[in-house]
Amino acid sequence: MLNDLELTLPEICTTGEIPSMQLPDAGEYNYWDFYTNRILTIDGEITDWDYNIAKSIIGYNMHSTNNSPIILLINSIGGLLDVTYSIIDTIKISRIPVWTVNMGQALSGGCMIFLAGEKRFTLPHSWCMTHMGSGGTSGNYDQSKEQQKVWDEQVKNMGEYIMSQSGIDDKTWRKYKNKDWWLNSEQQLEFGFATDKLENIDQILSMGT
Repeated sequence: MLNDLELTLPEICTTGEIPSMQLPDAGEYNYWDFYTNRILTIDGEITDWDYNIAKSIIGYNMHSTNNSPIILLINSIGGLLDVTYSIIDTIKISRIPVWTVNMGQALSGGCMIFLAGEKRFTLPHSWCMTHMGSGGTSGNYDQSKEQQKVWDEQVKNMGEYIMSQSGIDDKTWRKYKNKDWWLNSEQQLEFGFATDKLENIDQILSMGT
C-alpha cells in the first residue's frame, strides 16, 4: 500500500565545504595521457626539472618488458649542460629505444638531446642549431685555469659527440663549430642530424610497428 511507504530524503549539508569532483586541467591531462603512452616532452629551457626525463626513461625500463620505443618530443632552446648530458646518457643506456622528434626547434642542448635518439624525426619546418655553447670562469688565477681545462674538455667532448651521432666528418665540423650552425629540416637530413622527416603522425604513434 502506498500509505505504508516511507520516503527518506538525504540530509542536505548546510555547513562546511561540499566535496566535489574536479577534473584535471589540460596540462595535467596531457602529461599523464602522454606518459602512459610512452611520450615525454622537453619544452623551452632545459632546467633541473628536466632531470625527470632521465628518471622517467629509467622507470619505463624498470617496469616494462615491452620494447616499444619511448617518444621524446623536443621544442627547446637548450640550457643546463649537466642535465643535458644526464638525459643523453640515459637515452644511450636505455634497453628500450628512444626516438626523438624535433617539434619546432632543437637548439644547443636541445639539439644534442635530439641527436641521442635511435631514430630522429624532424617536422618540415623545424630547425636545429648547434654551437660550442657559452660560459666563463671566476675565482683566482689557479681556479680559472682549472675551470678553463674543464671547459676545453667539454667543448672537445661535444664536438666528438655531435660528429659520432650525425656522421659528419672532422672537416665539416671544423667549418661550422665556431659559430651558431642552423639547419632547416632538409639540412638536418642531409647532415645526418635527423634520420626521418615526420610527415605522418603514425610514423611515431605506431610505435615502430
